[in-house]
Amino acid sequence: MTMLRARHLSVGYGSRVVVSDISLDVKAGEVLCLLGPNGAGKTTLFRTLLGLIAPLAGEIDLEGKPLLQYSARDRAARMAYVPQAHAGVFAYTVLDVVLMGRTARLGLFASPTAADELAAREALASIGIEWLAEEDYTRISGGERQLTLIARALAQGTRLLVLDEPTANLDFGNSARVLAHIGALAKRGYAIVLSTHEPDHALSIGTKVVIVHDGRIEATGTPEEIVTSERLSSLYDIKVAVERTESGGKVARPLI
Repeated sequence: MTMLRARHLSVGYGSRVVVSDISLDVKAGEVLCLLGPNGAGKTTLFRTLLGLIAPLAGEIDLEGKPLLQYSARDRAARMAYVPQAHAGVFAYTVLDVVLMGRTARLGLFASPTAADELAAREALASIGIEWLAEEDYTRISGGERQLTLIARALAQGTRLLVLDEPTANLDFGNSARVLAHIGALAKRGYAIVLSTHEPDHALSIGTKVVIVHDGRIEATGTPEEIVTSERLSSLYDIKVAVERTESGGKVARPLI
């Protein structure tokens, strides 16, 4: 099933077009990686796909229905956004943060029920961090915070996750753990859209890659087709080699 589709989309602010003529789709079980350098327009595209800003042209369908026909609450029940991890200000527990994902399922002024708390705990358990439930969100590691935000998205009960550079500012180990969990969610049937400027993310978990560069979609296809030495060298203006590893995967390595 196609969860999200865009056709001939142009995005931007007012009369300023940031990225134009975008066509993409993501189905259940797929990981669509939006790959491009910082400032390429990935965040503006994300805000448009989420319905936070209106497209300048083109169409977006969510589960086969025009996105703009959904209310904000209905969108949140079908599509969950995972921002970059942040330290947080208030000393909420991890469980409290995940429970916030149930807001889209609650009526106005309603309080979370025992069923909502169960859904939050199940979301934590599904990615293996249920032991963090009573920890102070502001005191856990960056990787644990990012996994908490993913759990919050799962608690919304959606099958489509939109992640904005999910490993930004994480160390190597935490980055690998977060990517592994994202890949596992796709295997469980979730549709994943994520933005990144790291080619290795697309090579490790991507099933589709869309390259965003110079205000347009430069290429779309499988990682094997799209993430090549020649294309990456042009994209990042530096010589890049894409090499096969002993395990059969591929990695991108700058040649400087």
